[in-house]
Amino acid sequence: MLIRYLWDFRGKNAEKTAEHHAVHLNDFLQKHAIGLSAEFELEAEGQAIAWIDLDQLPTPLLETLPASVVARSQKSSLGVEVADRVAQSLRPNRYELLGMAKESNSPF
Repeated sequence: MLIRYLWDFRGKNAEKTAEHHAVHLNDFLQKHAIGLSAEFELEAEGQAIAWIDLDQLPTPLLETLPASVVARSQKSSLGVEVADRVAQSLRPNRYELLGMAKESNSPF
């Protein structure tokens, strides 16, 4: 299952802000040895996104989850519970799970 974590940016500098945010996301991913990379794109005039795609749980993220969640995630594909737990660390505006959008509970 693919989980896409998204950060939304709006305004006249949205594209540059999304690009800059992707740099910070990539720094975070590299610092924690998470073999992923962040991307960004302009969706419309004044609206851009930065995102990370996750199709399996990298070990550094796996180590941050409670053992009970890890055990359940190993028995099946990544699911909403894992997506929510990872979102608590990454603090995206939202994430998409199997093409279905879900708002993050993050206050940021």
